[in-house]
Amino acid sequence: MSTFVARPDSVFMFSPKHLTESSPDYRGDVTLSEEIVASIIKKHDAKEPVKLQISLWKKAGANGMFLSGTVREHNWLPKPVERVKERVVDDDEIPF
Repeated sequence: MSTFVARPDSVFMFSPKHLTESSPDYRGDVTLSEEIVASIIKKHDAKEPVKLQISLWKKAGANGMFLSGTVREHNWLPKPVERVKERVVDDDEIPF
């Protein structure tokens, strides 16, 4: 049995053995953070639809191809990146 613990808001999908023609091509788990679960509960209580965004990447591992990904709230936007203030360097400060 694997002791792998997924990061919060992550998805891992592996190709299972096909037992029948209708067996899925990939099967896996989604691990949700407390933040997303709380948001889902809040939307459910307000009778709002709950929609999540899933992003997947194909990867190759020791046991073959698999998909890994992330789960976020729908319409999620990344936090803006803080720009680093540029330091003005006077030519007189350069030693050569």
